[in-house]
Amino acid sequence: MVKENENDPQINLLVEEAIELLNGIPATKRYGYSCVSINDLLKLDVTKGIRKEWWELRSRFAGNGVCFFQGYNSTEARATLIADILIVMPNSDQYEFLRINQTQGNNHPIETDRIIDPLKKIDNEYGIVIIFALLDIVEFIFKKPVEVESQARIRQRLHRLCPNAEELTESIRAGRVTLWWD
Repeated sequence: MVKENENDPQINLLVEEAIELLNGIPATKRYGYSCVSINDLLKLDVTKGIRKEWWELRSRFAGNGVCFFQGYNSTEARATLIADILIVMPNSDQYEFLRINQTQGNNHPIETDRIIDPLKKIDNEYGIVIIFALLDIVEFIFKKPVEVESQARIRQRLHRLCPNAEELTESIRAGRVTLWWD
């Protein structure tokens, strides 16, 4: 939009709105543009970037023997962390979704059950909800913010589970963690 008409008043309005939304969030310069970490944005977002419909369905059907997950049909949806499909699984065990997807290490030798066991332990201690999974990815949110004293311990456990995971500290603080094994 800027290239087409630099003097368009709508552009200035959008820039001002963006600046207001990002007030207090650290920005870094990359390739001449200000960039903001997705984890910094998620810290401010009580829904952790998850679709409103997912929250509503999950709340409405809690305890009815179903689980809800997000899905990404397009690369754009995955890049923006905005799910473009919702998945209903007729089973109350969220870990069954990892078994169905056969979530495992691609180039890292770890099988589905060796991923599930540590996640269940973290779930029992801190509470997690799996929101997405594929062959080599699992994404979850914490049910409540993790206390500062526990963050390092969780990071170590998740790092042992998935050595390639990046930005674990920030992801745990933000409340939304993605693990992938490539």
